[in-house]
Amino acid sequence: MRFGPHYEALRNPDLDPRRVKYYQYVVHLDPVGGPLRMAEGDFPNREWMLDVAHFQLRVCTVSGLTPGLEATVDD
Repeated sequence: MRFGPHYEALRNPDLDPRRVKYYQYVVHLDPVGGPLRMAEGDFPNREWMLDVAHFQLRVCTVSGLTPGLEATVDD
């Protein structure tokens, strides 16, 4: 991890696991909106932006952050 040997000192066992999962979901879902907006415009490489958005959606579904969405995302 990026905190190296100090990571254990940062661990907080009292965190609400649902909030942690929601935070992870938002962290991965947030980068979907920007690329989709750019792909709708005149961005020169539209497919690349769509690939970025698709990748972030897959991260959410593979990690189980969005139950029920798996059926809408191609593998």
